[in-house]
Amino acid sequence: MSIYLADTPAKQNKIWRQNAAKNRVVLVEGTKVCRLCNIEKCVTEFPVHRQMIGGRAHECRVCTRARQRAWRNIAIERPAFVAARLLSQTKMRAKRYGLTLAELQEIETRANGLCDICKCPPKSRGKGRADKALHTDHCHKTGRVRGMLCGDCNRAIGIFRDDPAMLRRAAAYLERE
Repeated sequence: MSIYLADTPAKQNKIWRQNAAKNRVVLVEGTKVCRLCNIEKCVTEFPVHRQMIGGRAHECRVCTRARQRAWRNIAIERPAFVAARLLSQTKMRAKRYGLTLAELQEIETRANGLCDICKCPPKSRGKGRADKALHTDHCHKTGRVRGMLCGDCNRAIGIFRDDPAMLRRAAAYLERE
């Protein structure tokens, strides 16, 4: 099965809308035509989608899986796509913490890709998953960004409820022996 994929989902939807008129045919009750493979199939072969007319998606399950797999493989290989996604995530993070993009990038540059506490790069999370970036640590009382931490250190501070006294007691406990 060959699937044409446009550069973006918006362009792909435009292509589908343009081709929708020629795909409309009279169907047997309980069947539907997949807009990708143009094969008439039983309605149960289409995923449930409450927002669609008839309560079913426009693509059959087989075509949906093939399209998603193809899109993932293409998107991973596109440096521009990955760069745009990272920039978008950085902008959202800056907005969340009330910083400008330049201020957040300065904090990230100062960290130099290493955790401010353990001075290690982000570790792999197992099974091919990895923390792609350091976490933005912030004070939960003031909202002020303190620095960049790896996932383990960020979770550890959260477990100690951002309480320096509790962290000092934990350090004293570890140093007892």
